[in-house]
Amino acid sequence: MTRKFSNPRAVARRRHGRLHASLLNRFARDTGGAAVVLAAVLFPVVIGGMGLGAETGYWYLSQRKLQHAADVSAHAGGTRNRAGDTRTAVEAAALNIATKSGFDAATGSLAVHVPPTSGALAGEANAVEVVATRTMPRLFSSIFSDEPVVLRARAVVQVSGGSKACTTARVAARW
Repeated sequence: MTRKFSNPRAVARRRHGRLHASLLNRFARDTGGAAVVLAAVLFPVVIGGMGLGAETGYWYLSQRKLQHAADVSAHAGGTRNRAGDTRTAVEAAALNIATKSGFDAATGSLAVHVPPTSGALAGEANAVEVVATRTMPRLFSSIFSDEPVVLRARAVVQVSGGSKACTTARVAARW
């Protein structure tokens, strides 16, 4: 049984509705350009994630280098403190070794405390504390915060026992 509409507008709306639904169904089932749309949506997220991962890895590497500089400079300062040097000489030795191990005073600061001001050895006259800080600019993470990243490393050394004399070791190289 065929239905006839007497109103031409109703017929046009019905055809338009079927046509519209048909186009949407065809578009939803079509997978020909799906890879391009998916890539356009996902690539910024993937690239941003890789950038944040690389930046975080760089922060970690910089933190390890800063901790190394604090460790060796604390050891140098502790050795000079054990030898009976003045506080100024202890600080100079710590800064010298920190600089030689890659610490840059232009991007950070190095504080030497004799005796240490905090921790288990606070107040011990034969202990040396070195606190190194470094300010790093943000790269990809500047989307989330404008504050620079401040890395901090602390090392405390206490050299005791033994004599104050300097010992010299001779190393023979074999080829």
